Amino acid sequence: MKEVFALLAEERNLCMGCMSVLDENGNCRCGYNEDAPTDEACIPVRTVIGEKYIVGKMIKINGEAITYIGFDKENEEKVFIQEYMPGKIAKRSDLTGEVVPFSGYEAQYKTLMADFYDLFNSLRNFKPSEHLMPVLNVFRENNTVYAIYKYIKTISYGDYLSHNGGEFTWPQVKKLFMPLFTTLTYLHSNGFVHRGISPESIRVNAKGQLMLCGFGTAALFSKDSIIEPSLSAGYSAPEQYTSGCWQGEWTDVYSVAAVVYKSLTGTLPADAESRKEVDHLCPPEELNFNISSEVSDAILNAMILNGEYRTRSIDDFTAELLESAG
Repeated sequence: MKEVFALLAEERNLCMGCMSVLDENGNCRCGYNEDAPTDEACIPVRTVIGEKYIVGKMIKINGEAITYIGFDKENEEKVFIQEYMPGKIAKRSDLTGEVVPFSGYEAQYKTLMADFYDLFNSLRNFKPSEHLMPVLNVFRENNTVYAIYKYIKTISYGDYLSHNGGEFTWPQVKKLFMPLFTTLTYLHSNGFVHRGISPESIRVNAKGQLMLCGFGTAALFSKDSIIEPSLSAGYSAPEQYTSGCWQGEWTDVYSVAAVVYKSLTGTLPADAESRKEVDHLCPPEELNFNISSEVSDAILNAMILNGEYRTRSIDDFTAELLESAG
């Protein structure tokens, strides 16, 4: 216990809200209040995992995982920590801090945990890319899995779009998205499907480059899942709302085309579920007369409801988009 208290005293000068050094009065400009109530599912701030990562405040929570700001003591740098924590089938033990599956869900918990580990371990082994949020480490502890991301200051693409008037021209979109398309093609060629592409999972760094994050297992992005699904109205593909439907590259094609649709028109695309009843997806060229028919058709082809007839790959989508003289 003495070692624990010594550790806490040593880290006391760090703000658990942003991992910056506190001022002489113990305050931080970010305004984080360490005494404020926190979600009981979260790890207590200042907990050390993996022998070197200090856990800070919760940043995001979904049906599969909790993301925290963190600090790597060994390398003396900020990180993001993503913890496997499917709140619908598990809880955190008050006594040990371990994640414990509810009775009857032990097998499903272990299966999904293995999927979570495999996902982030694969991401860690991908070649470095300026357009992919780097995974630095993956390890098991506390009957769960932790993925450590490199800390990169970004804003969501949705906020970036809003700050720039809500829509871009085709030349602007082409410049922004072509490098991201290359990254997606690389992921697909390695057997990886994102399934959660949206203006929130695409981030913009200080250089104005798009970066892909928001990764999760297939269970997180399927409606009929044992865990709470995370689907994005207007961006998730039709097959993600129906059990038993095949998902693949074409699923990501639909989602990224929907983001391009929003970028060029300033309008959220009609969501896939409502389109199954009455398909009222308006052609982009009718919402913005500056969009060429070639670009408009490419987007519509990439958002066909039936995946068998939809544009099948990012390369095919790119080729159709570039048929435009613009």
